[in-house]
Amino acid sequence: MEHRRQWIARTLHGWRTEAGLELEVAAGRLGWPGAKLRQYETAAVAAGPFEIIALAAVLEVGDDERDRTIHLAYAAEQDGDLG
Repeated sequence: MEHRRQWIARTLHGWRTEAGLELEVAAGRLGWPGAKLRQYETAAVAAGPFEIIALAAVLEVGDDERDRTIHLAYAAEQDGDLG
């Protein structure tokens, strides 16, 4: 079974590519270095609810999709699947 952390990473990457933004542009809109966003998109570092909310806002992701991803991040934290 796929780990939630990897699913979240692919979801974040998909949001950005669907928005048509380069990684550095999206990261810059958040005030993040590109490396930080890359780590979230590759699951090298777990994206938590705060990061998901911020990225969803910048990329104009719908509330339902954002909330579903946040819920998954909370569940992953509870199950220890983010480490």
